[in-house]
Amino acid sequence: FAEETRAMGIPTMICGGNNIPHLRRELAAYIQQGGYQLIHCHGSRANMIGALLRKPTGLPVVSTVHSDYKLDYMGRPFARLTFGAINAWALRHLDYRIGVSDAMVDLLIDRGFPPDRFYAIYNGIDFTPRTPALSREEYFRSVGLEADGDSVVVGIAARLNPVKDIATLVRGFAKAHRECPSLRLLIAGDGEQMSMLKGLAAELGVERQVCFAGWVSDTDSFYHAIDINTLTSLSETFPYSLTEGARAALPTIASRVGGVPYLIEHGVHGLLFEAGDADTLARHLITLAKDPTLRQHLGERLYQRGREDFSLESTLERQLNIYETILRRQSRKKGRRDGALVCGAYGRGNAGDDAILEAIVTELRQIDPDLPIWVLSRNPDDTRLTYRVNSIYTFAFPRFLWRMRKTHLYINGGGSLMQDVTSHRSLWFYLFTISWAKRLGNQVMMYGCGIGPIHSPANRRRASRVLQKSVDAITLRDTHSAEELEDMGVTKPQVILSADPTVIPPAAPAQVVDGILESQGIDPHGRYIGFALRPWPGFEAKAAVFGAAADYAYETYGLTPVFLPIERRLDVGAAQLAAQH
Repeated sequence: FAEETRAMGIPTMICGGNNIPHLRRELAAYIQQGGYQLIHCHGSRANMIGALLRKPTGLPVVSTVHSDYKLDYMGRPFARLTFGAINAWALRHLDYRIGVSDAMVDLLIDRGFPPDRFYAIYNGIDFTPRTPALSREEYFRSVGLEADGDSVVVGIAARLNPVKDIATLVRGFAKAHRECPSLRLLIAGDGEQMSMLKGLAAELGVERQVCFAGWVSDTDSFYHAIDINTLTSLSETFPYSLTEGARAALPTIASRVGGVPYLIEHGVHGLLFEAGDADTLARHLITLAKDPTLRQHLGERLYQRGREDFSLESTLERQLNIYETILRRQSRKKGRRDGALVCGAYGRGNAGDDAILEAIVTELRQIDPDLPIWVLSRNPDDTRLTYRVNSIYTFAFPRFLWRMRKTHLYINGGGSLMQDVTSHRSLWFYLFTISWAKRLGNQVMMYGCGIGPIHSPANRRRASRVLQKSVDAITLRDTHSAEELEDMGVTKPQVILSADPTVIPPAAPAQVVDGILESQGIDPHGRYIGFALRPWPGFEAKAAVFGAAADYAYETYGLTPVFLPIERRLDVGAAQLAAQH
């Protein structure tokens, strides 16, 4: 590394030795004299030194986490007890961490690392168009694959070892080949499982349709020769084989492991299956083998995604943005209060509530990208992972009351929280949090709310008293809510009639919408009308009305009805009931 960086004209110095106190003093002096702004570490030894340099330099220290630190010293028990333990300590004492994929970031957040001190970065590749050295036919002849113009060639480039699970690919291919005889399989790579895999192909009767190309150095010709790229690994961080396939605009079938789902959204940029599931893999192979248009669409969308997010240029831009963000956050004025606490019906699997939370978090970060955000959630682990925010269990009263002493904004966010139809206790809980947020020094906002119905006279008096005394501003999503507040005598907070927060997140890109429709067997170029139904009391008697409306839209305007459940637990049954009519 030192030789390469010097050849690039980068000033490079090597510090070494096992005298850690001396090394710490030497580096601290060097950093202070050089006027450096940030320390970036890679690896366990560097993490330890970086953690020790935080105090004497006063600089932010960041580490790029390339692998699971708990697995780095497998098979070396002494090193695991020493270097492994030191590295685990050091990682928790650094200021910021960068994971080499979103999956790596999720893994560490799941272990209790703070979610708002993480960044994800991917190793990009050069997306400059490549010209293969060999044509498709020439390449097949060079590796000995028996294929013609009608063949659909499935390919994989990987080491032939157990973690890559090529055996599942061979089994899935054999099942698919029975229905689609035009399928061929090209395996590029070498390893200890070569003879076993050849024997498996023979056992399944597809030895003539499966070609083992061995180690391949001409990857450009390989990826331009195949029709479908695959990955069957049991474990991955973020494999280059997928971005190389994306550069060739190949439709891709991959196991849902590691960082794979962050590149490939199922049905949009490719097809995913659970690791080891040969049956689902076979069905995906059959689907793509029979549909060249779908292959083209998936390949084009994957290429676009890869070029935008996983190129060398995007990696460079991302690294610079991370540095700029860290330096900006370090210069943020430190005070007793900072951040916002958001409370609502979150962490319960309701897509509408999730959209509200996404809107709130998005808007807060647009106003202040470095604002610490805390969310009360029924599933705090899932909320931390999904939104990369700090999260507290909804009913952990001591924790969220303590947090209210440190935040300066409390948001009672979205939905019909101020009502006693579903529960008196939920209304009392939200009024309690609003009252205590104000007592503990927060500005209090009710955001994107629906007010009512509140039937109980005692509840109406209690709600009126709390909102009048403790709330600074209220935005409402409908005129009925404004009338309800007026009827309750709530006049002191600033009240603004606005929109439901769920309309704030931007629409999905057209290619994502097309992919979702295609994944459900729906023509993306059709004309549709959507129905999102909720089974409120008495819905059964009205289901026929929605069925008649759907028929009318189809017969009069040619719009095909599509039923879209928002909350799976409730809405699927309502959609099915209406669809019967």
